[in-house]
Amino acid sequence: MKKKNIFSLLGFCAVLLVFSLLAVFLPAAEVRGVDTAPSQDTTYDIQVDYDRENQVPIMKTYTATTVKVTDLLRVRRLSAYNYEPDEYAEIESNAISNEHNGEPLASRGTIRYVITNIEGISPANGAWNEALAPYAEYIGDDERLHLTLYLPPMLSACHVFVRVQHAASMGTLTGYDSVRYATTDKDLAYDASVRHADGTEGVYLDIPLIVSQRFWNENPIQNGCVVTIHYEAEEGRRVGFVGTPIIGPDKEVRAMVERGNTFRLVAVFLAVLTFFIFVFVCVLKRSGAFGPGLVFAVAVMIGVYASLSLSRATELPYLWLAVRGAAVGVFLLGASLTLPRRAGNFPVRRIALLFSLLTIGFAFSVPLVNTAGTEMLTLAYRIAGSVAAGLLLVFTARQILGGKRLDLCVNNALSVVLAVYAMFLFDERVNLLYSPLMWLSVAMLVMILIIGFREFSRSEKQNRQLTANLAAEVRLQTKNMQTMIDERERILQFISHDMKKPLSSTRMYLTTLWQRETDKEQRKTIDIIESKVSYLYDNLAAVADYAKRKYVAENPEILAVDEILGAIYDELSPDAEANGIVMELAAKHTTAFAKPDALKSVLSNLVLNAIEHAECDRIRLAVSRKSDRCMITVSDNGKGLGDKDVFRPYYSGNEGEENIGLGLYICKSHIEAMNGTLAYEYADHILTFTVTLPMA
Repeated sequence: MKKKNIFSLLGFCAVLLVFSLLAVFLPAAEVRGVDTAPSQDTTYDIQVDYDRENQVPIMKTYTATTVKVTDLLRVRRLSAYNYEPDEYAEIESNAISNEHNGEPLASRGTIRYVITNIEGISPANGAWNEALAPYAEYIGDDERLHLTLYLPPMLSACHVFVRVQHAASMGTLTGYDSVRYATTDKDLAYDASVRHADGTEGVYLDIPLIVSQRFWNENPIQNGCVVTIHYEAEEGRRVGFVGTPIIGPDKEVRAMVERGNTFRLVAVFLAVLTFFIFVFVCVLKRSGAFGPGLVFAVAVMIGVYASLSLSRATELPYLWLAVRGAAVGVFLLGASLTLPRRAGNFPVRRIALLFSLLTIGFAFSVPLVNTAGTEMLTLAYRIAGSVAAGLLLVFTARQILGGKRLDLCVNNALSVVLAVYAMFLFDERVNLLYSPLMWLSVAMLVMILIIGFREFSRSEKQNRQLTANLAAEVRLQTKNMQTMIDERERILQFISHDMKKPLSSTRMYLTTLWQRETDKEQRKTIDIIESKVSYLYDNLAAVADYAKRKYVAENPEILAVDEILGAIYDELSPDAEANGIVMELAAKHTTAFAKPDALKSVLSNLVLNAIEHAECDRIRLAVSRKSDRCMITVSDNGKGLGDKDVFRPYYSGNEGEENIGLGLYICKSHIEAMNGTLAYEYADHILTFTVTLPMA
């Protein structure tokens, strides 16, 4: 085992440790920065009736959980409340009790926050203004001290009242009319036509506390501010806040919440940008190598966007909770794609993907089922996620020991830490700057971009090197090919020039021999020999012409095909007319990328073949466009060519003629040398040769 691989494994363990510590200490740092407002039990008496016989009021003692305004002059969590299950308390009632605090929330009920006013001051003390001086910056012109309470999204529907004023509504409570309910007449509180509807969003509430000498009241409840929340969820569904309410000075509270939402928006934007960058790279490279990065980006995108949607007005709070939970499994899914397919006989990737998909399914189901099934689903979700995370740790470590680079495994470590935190330690954060999930997600996006761009750059560098090597190879092959062409031409020149000399002498000797010979049979034999020699001589002349033109070495250029067809028409139409053939030309302006001399030679050859051998009375030249190809056709209404392959060398359609049959073979070679095709078709007594060339 290489020492380098062992150090890489130690680095992987260090990454795991660092991000694990981050997940533990960030929430602890937030608690120190935004701690929970201290609460106390406040006992007070209120009049519940009047004894007319004794002429005395009947008092009742209540104990409420309260927080002091003097403890809220910096942002704090507000966790102390008073709870009444299964009923909606009267808004104007001062009978507030903490009797049911600590119980699990029922499907419907009332939550009340009580903020008591400044203690230790009284109009009778004679130092009213001096006592209020420390709180002057929070006191408005209306002689009220103002704080801001931020309520995070409440599952799943609620109506909020500050004192007796209706302040906000999310969703709809069954049979509930919030406007009428603000009165003291219970008969007006219920409307049978109103049906439950989910809905939630985070809301800011202005919390006013009277600090006027004229209205000062020594009763801690009446003198303070009561926030009443009537809530309802469908039977068996999860209830409560998605987070913890915070309270404090307006600017500080709003800044903290907006900071979190801005953080979410930036993370979503970064995830979307990363996703589309990797989609572009995958399409450009036609490779799935960047697939895990795509999945990681999708996981961040859906997870953070679901969190952002929960903080805003939505009628689908449970769905967004489900999507946010499922994002954890998507992180594991992306990491599983980086594992090897097999380790021996064990299908590593398939098993890891299976448990990742199970994690997604269980996590998505938890918020959508009744609370009776939540515990079992949560357990299944944690088991599946833990198995997937364990497989990731073990086999990623094996990959590192096998030589895989550490930087390509960092996101696997991030995914494991994120999944373990989400499954076992997750708590809604007040200040997202202290949220491990957000920072782990952002760190993952940054790593994806860094690794992705580096791998893309490395790939491009390799491609440039490969291109340079290929270019050098092409130059070498071109040089070798040119050498072969030159050698071939020398051979052709030798065949066509040097071999013609003895044939010329042979023809002269045959002529002399024929003149001296008186025997008719001998003369007939000499005539046959002379015709064979002439046949060889003529074909060597054709080979010489082919070698002379050097069509293979000709450079292609942009051609006006219609002009070439017009030139052929003008040149060969007299020959056609002499043979009783009518030539037609149908050529719109069309350009192609081809070799001019070679193309003209091929088309002229096709026309001459039709004139000399087709036994036709009509020849048609045409050019058209089809997609990105130029289509040139030469057709005649002659006898056709039969079913044989006319492009093979030494084939002649006229067996009785002395013809070596290289014409169409050479034509096809020229067209293919121009990245084109030459084909023919005989249908309805029409023979058509089609030349296809690249469009210019």
